[in-house]
Amino acid sequence: MKDTAFSRQLSAYVDVHLPDVRNCSTNTIKSYANAFAVLYDYFDEKRGIPHFKIEYKDFTPKMLEEYTLWLVRERDYSASSVKARLSALNSFLKYASRREIAALPAFTAVVGAEKPKPTHKPFPYFTLEEMGILLKLPASEKKTEKRDLILLSAFYETGARAQELCDLKVGDIKFGSTTKVRLFGKGRKTREVPISRDVADLLRYHIKSNNIDDKRDEPLFLSQLGCKMTTACVRNLVNHGFSRDKHA
Repeated sequence: MKDTAFSRQLSAYVDVHLPDVRNCSTNTIKSYANAFAVLYDYFDEKRGIPHFKIEYKDFTPKMLEEYTLWLVRERDYSASSVKARLSALNSFLKYASRREIAALPAFTAVVGAEKPKPTHKPFPYFTLEEMGILLKLPASEKKTEKRDLILLSAFYETGARAQELCDLKVGDIKFGSTTKVRLFGKGRKTREVPISRDVADLLRYHIKSNNIDDKRDEPLFLSQLGCKMTTACVRNLVNHGFSRDKHA
């Protein structure tokens, strides 16, 4: 079985270029790999072409239009998900076109492809008043509800993205006269955010009550199953917090 130039260069792109040249995170590389797994499904299901036989000449304006419609109609992808997958393909073909002249028409086709416009839904952040109400709610004896309150307090105080909050480790909290939280953003960029004494005390209590003082590499917030929190969990907590303060 002989691989095509497309297959060989895609392997080099995912296995070498993304981790070693662009220094992409594991999550980013997984996202790219997933995008191409979906592309393979399209070629196999709709065009009868197995992944190892895909060639650059297969990428035409018509094919990209069909692919976009397939993602929306048959995979039920949102506009933002479609855009993300086309963006991954765009990035690879840009890389490939600099190394293989046959990839240039494919890159041109994907650049010119129409992309659905995503509808932007603002993430629900707490206002100062809402946060004040939330923090004044009666303390719960339930461990998970205590965790939720502390998590939401840290979320509000730091202005962190949901993923940044999920990625927090015990060692990322630097207690002191001014306690700081180290956040890891996109592209592995880090920043330190100072927090108030009240929230610092909550975090100190959370760490001690869960016996993770000396576990610097442990996730700061764990799910009920003992795993690292996910962004979906954080969003559910935020939405639940809003419903609680409205009925307080």
